[in-house]
This record gives sequence, structure tokens and C-alpha cells, in this order.
Amino acid sequence: MFRPLVLIGISEHQLQMDNDLISESVVERQELRMSDNPNESLNEDSYFPVNTVPECARLIQEVNKVIQEVVHPDLKTVNQWAHILEPNEQTMFHHHGTATHMPGISWVYYTEAPLNSGNIVWTFEANAQRMTEEAVPEVGKLILFGQNVPHFTKKNNSGKRRISISGNAFFEQGPPRDFDPGMLLNYVGLFRG
Repeated sequence: MFRPLVLIGISEHQLQMDNDLISESVVERQELRMSDNPNESLNEDSYFPVNTVPECARLIQEVNKVIQEVVHPDLKTVNQWAHILEPNEQTMFHHHGTATHMPGISWVYYTEAPLNSGNIVWTFEANAQRMTEEAVPEVGKLILFGQNVPHFTKKNNSGKRRISISGNAFFEQGPPRDFDPGMLLNYVGLFRG
């Protein structure tokens, strides 16, 4: 019986949001960091005002709607943050995996994305080769990908800031033992629970 060893992918979607309002809300709170530790990637991220700005809450609702329609109906965003990438900055290599090995989806949405502001790059090794795939940030673009896929962003060479909102979607109670992963496997690949 054939059993694939590697199967992971991404998908891109367009959302219609008030991106200027979301960006303004993020910039107002940019000093509220997700972590004070300068050695971890959450230090690059800021609080996203999902509970106080209705358009930010609507973004999370729209993201969840896409995830539930495209990937799996039981997935829901459990955390989210904002990321302001100033000129000449880049985002360090990281992934959003958890110690529980629970399958999930990570996502990124762009509210400001000037040309040459730093593509997102996924990288992993397969079949003794380093594989990379990248996507160009664009205002209104939502990208879904497996939470365990390592990624980074290239240097922002635009001369302007780039603003993105990111998050992770999981099964709230964890997947049942006999659940049908459906399209989730196209993003997270094979996993052993």
C-alpha cells in the first residue's frame, strides 16, 4: 500500500477588509509586544486588538470562515498577533508548532504590503534536498499553511513599513481519535496522534 511521506502545501485567498483601519489600530499598539525576550520570534510581534476594534474582530471572523470552508469545519483561531516590519528588517526563521503535536493551521494576512517588502519563505528538507517556496505579500491577501512548516521573511527593501496579522487555528478540544482530517492533510501532511 502506498503511503506518502511528505505532503504539505499553502493556499492564498483575498479578503475585503478596512485595511487602513486595521493598520492604524496595530500601529497605535505597536509597543505592546507579545514577548519581552529579544531572543524569541514573539518579541517581533505586537498585540492585535481583536477585543476592542470591531474591524479587527471581523478580520478574525473572516479568517475563520475561510479556514473552516477550505480546510476543516472544526478549526478555529486561538491566538493572533500583529507584525510591523520596518525598512531593512526581516523576520527570523521559526515555526508555530506546539509540544502537543496537534495538527493546526497558521495564517498571515497583509494590511500594508509595499512592493519588495519581504516575501514569506517556507523551507524544509525532503529527499536530501532543501526545498523552499515563497509568496509575495499583497494588501488583502490571506495565506494559510501548516503550523509546523518553518518559515521566515526576506528583508524589507521597500523603504516603507509592512504590516501583517498572523495567527494559529486549532481544534478547540483536540481532534477526536477517529476524525476525518479532510483537506487538513494538504497543509500539515502526515501526523501521528
